Formats: sequence, structure tokens, C-alpha cells
Amino acid sequence: MLQQLIERSNQEEFYQNSWFILKNVNFKTGKSNLCEINLFLDDRDFRENTIIKQEWKIMASNSYEINNFRNENLLPFIKLEILKEHPLLWKYKYSTIQCEISELPIDINPFIGELYFELEKITGNWISFQDIIFGIQNFHKGNNRVKISIPKPLKQTFQEVTEKFKMKFIVIEENEISETSTDEIKILFFGNKDVSPNTYNFNQPYVIAKEFTGIATEMG
Repeated sequence: MLQQLIERSNQEEFYQNSWFILKNVNFKTGKSNLCEINLFLDDRDFRENTIIKQEWKIMASNSYEINNFRNENLLPFIKLEILKEHPLLWKYKYSTIQCEISELPIDINPFIGELYFELEKITGNWISFQDIIFGIQNFHKGNNRVKISIPKPLKQTFQEVTEKFKMKFIVIEENEISETSTDEIKILFFGNKDVSPNTYNFNQPYVIAKEFTGIATEMG
């Protein structure tokens, strides 16, 4: 049933004539970590002269993260999409690498600029520069080295940028993901590709979970 809503929400006339209103978001902690997103749907089809009013309950079982559901009116983010690969999923699907960067130059600003640009290009700013590195203005002081933690998909980027600036990049330790079913983890976006693709951070509402289901109730 949820798949029908996803397909309907991505039709051109849906964005023009219909909308979601966020009722509330509920959490039920426990084995399933259930997250419930309750919505009102007003779906108007002027060609067929029909108006469908429904109350939707979208359930995210084994949920990990929910963000950006701040406004009752979800416009312009009413186009639903489920993705199995996304930078926001890296910390759940891939190991974390403990690294050391050393031999930093006195003028570190070019390095900061290059790394900032590469992170935005690869992660769409869903993983920001500040999420990984803070206090970088002090890196060249003291013993001229810093330790950071990065998701494995960023290893090559950090290695290439540090080598470009004649710095040393060393992997100290790789923390493997202990969970065996990480392939099941997905992300449900309330987005709008006409505004911004979901690969770029435009504060789209999203939920990360293993399973998504939906139930609709007709309203009078």
C-alpha cells in the first residue's frame, strides 16, 4: 500500500493539486523501535473530478533516525522516495575508519577549502565538514597531527586530498560493523527533485529504518 502512495506522490498533478499535512510523529521503543508518521492526505484529481481524503500511518520498523519533520505543512517535500544507498546510511552500512593526518602545512586554508569542496561533492552536504573535523585551525600547533573518524566510503577522498597537499594519511584502525543485517537498512525521503535531489541536503524530512509499511484510512 505504501508503494502506491510513493508512486502517486511522484505524479506531476499530485504536486499541483494535492498535499500532505503532518499530524504527528510517534515513537515506540523496544525490540522493533517503531516510528509512526501520521499524515492527512488531500488528493484532488480535477480531470476525474474526485477528491480523496485519507489519514495515512507510515510505520518505520527497526528505525534508526528521523529528522527534519519540523512543519505541519510538508510542502514542497511531498514526493516520497526510498533509497538503499545514501551518505546518511554510511554509518550504518559501512565500517568506521580511525585515521591520523600529519605533517600539516602552516597555511592550512587551501587544504580546508579542497576538503570542504570534495565532501560537499561526494556527500551532498549530508555529511558536513564540521561533522568530521572541528578545531582544524589548531591542527598545525603542538605535534602537528590529528586523529579523525570517517566512514569507509570517504577513505579514498581523504587520502587523495591529503596526498595532494604533501600530508600523511595513515589508517590506524577499522571498526567493522557488528550487525549482520545492515543491507536491510533504507531511508525514506519526503523530498522534491524539482527543488533539490535527495542526494543533496536541502533539509528534506527523512526516516532511516529497516522496513517501511503504510496504512490508509478513508476520511469522510
